[in-house]
Amino acid sequence: MLEDLNILRYSKVKLVMDRGFFSESNINDLYKNHVKFLISVKMSLAFIRKGLECCGKGIRKSQGTTKHA
Repeated sequence: MLEDLNILRYSKVKLVMDRGFFSESNINDLYKNHVKFLISVKMSLAFIRKGLECCGKGIRKSQGTTKHA
C-alpha cells in the first residue's frame, strides 16, 4: 500500500481504512513512515477494549448507524 503511494508520488496523505486493512504489519508500516490514519477494528479484540477503557464512557453508538457482520 505504501509503495503504491510512493509510486504515485503522493506525500502527506491521511488514510481512512476499513478493518480489512487491520494487521500488525500494516499498523507498524504506517507508524514507521509517519502516515496519519484512521482504521476500523473489531471491538471484540481484548487489547482494543483494554485500550479504550480510559475513555469508554465517552464513546457512544451513533444514532442511525448500521452494524455489519
